[in-house]
Amino acid sequence: MSVEQFAKLFAGRTDAFGAVWGESIQGEMGDIDWQRHLEGGRDVDSLGIYPMIEDPELSRTWTARLGRPVPDYFVKWGCSDIDDGYEKSLPLARNMQKAAELLSLDLWVERTKGKGYHCWLFADEWVPAEVMRRALLTLHQLAGVRPTEVNPKQLDLSTLKRGLGNYINLPYAASAPEGKRVMIDPEQSVVDVLGLAPIALDWFLDRVRPAQFEQLYEVASIYVAPPKRDTVRIVEPDAEIEQLTKKLSGLAFKIWKEGPLDGRDRSTTLARLAHLMAEGKRDGKTFLTPGEGLKLLRHADSVWGKFHDRVDGEEQLCMMIEKAEW
Repeated sequence: MSVEQFAKLFAGRTDAFGAVWGESIQGEMGDIDWQRHLEGGRDVDSLGIYPMIEDPELSRTWTARLGRPVPDYFVKWGCSDIDDGYEKSLPLARNMQKAAELLSLDLWVERTKGKGYHCWLFADEWVPAEVMRRALLTLHQLAGVRPTEVNPKQLDLSTLKRGLGNYINLPYAASAPEGKRVMIDPEQSVVDVLGLAPIALDWFLDRVRPAQFEQLYEVASIYVAPPKRDTVRIVEPDAEIEQLTKKLSGLAFKIWKEGPLDGRDRSTTLARLAHLMAEGKRDGKTFLTPGEGLKLLRHADSVWGKFHDRVDGEEQLCMMIEKAEW
């Protein structure tokens, strides 16, 4: 097992990392942290890596290389989270793999600690974050898989209070339950979801083929941004939270009150809640306005702790309301 090879493949920020339970830990990372992730040996033995670095010198190099201004943010990998239950999510992840294969990209699927999958795409050098994100979005479009959590999520860390972005828990943690947080055999049938064959770390490291920038750039150029919708008119309601919850459908109220299920992503659950509130409006089951939906979403977020402490938190919640197509 090559700790050095693993660290090079999953390189990201080194001044902070994430713990598996959701805490951001400030401090310089070193070789021992990578080794403990793979071999165990202390309480915090699982690494969550922030993928995006800020490097003005790289920006100048890439600006000269591409002949156009390139922002200061770069990544060595991207990761898309498909988290809708093991059985439903696996065929979607496989479709992403097939789309990547058609474009000569090497995409790897990891069974996560929750009930979904991570789709990993690697680069053989630091590439502009915008290119990696667009390449993954292209795969989503070709595979017909709706993107929910595509990392890197942000392309400008200056809008965030802590300036870190989102971290991703890495695979092959020594502390992970058996059969989870491992890459799975790309040749295995989608039928046997619970019996997925995990790929050994050494086998994975020997076979992973990080993409060259030219490949990623070509794939990223295929992406077609969806047309902009008319902005939803959001008016802050006078009603109190307790009154608004009475307008929620049974499932929407359950999600609002109880929060994400174990292993489910908070932002995905917030988006699901927004869609349920909008569906209730369309179905005539409830009479929530977009403003009332935003107020309920904001309250849920303050309890769950996803966007409420971010500079762009309100913007993220408003985007969820708009995407729910009220």
